Amino acid sequence: MIATPAVEALDQLYLQALRDNCPGEEGADSHVAALGDKGPGAGQNDLVVLNISSYHFRLVNLLHFNDSPGLRAALGRLMRSPTPLAGNMLADAYGELANMICGAVNRGLCAVFHHAGMSTPLALDRECLAHFDLLAPSLTRHFEVAFAADARFWLSSSLHLTPGAPFDFHYQAPVAAAEGAGELELF
Repeated sequence: MIATPAVEALDQLYLQALRDNCPGEEGADSHVAALGDKGPGAGQNDLVVLNISSYHFRLVNLLHFNDSPGLRAALGRLMRSPTPLAGNMLADAYGELANMICGAVNRGLCAVFHHAGMSTPLALDRECLAHFDLLAPSLTRHFEVAFAADARFWLSSSLHLTPGAPFDFHYQAPVAAAEGAGELELF
């Protein structure tokens, strides 16, 4: 059973992770949108999957990357490359971005679910997308991120519960650390 506050908390957690890890051009904010249960469709996307699991749930995170010149350039800037990415460097950037986003979600979940863990990213063939419904998720959410007009990707997250396990938590926004005034710290 999924509590309504948990659905809202998951949405907020993913939106925060996407905003924090996907800067737009020249430091501007990216456009991040929650699409609810309406997904990006089965286009010509490169796919990366990453799991976040605990004893009673699994979040399957599927990132859909459209291979465009704008996205290659945006990921190049994000990964501090002087040129747009291609080949293995582009695949590594997909995996690193998935790690950064899902790592932020995992840290947020670990505050409530102390035994949550995260897998490494795995590239999938586009043909696998047709079989995702077989996993029978308890909840599916979709998000879209646009770095610029031609640079976008989508994140689909599906929640899978152990039968009979409740899923309930509240989102707590991260508190910004107070800046020090140059104090000397003794150990």
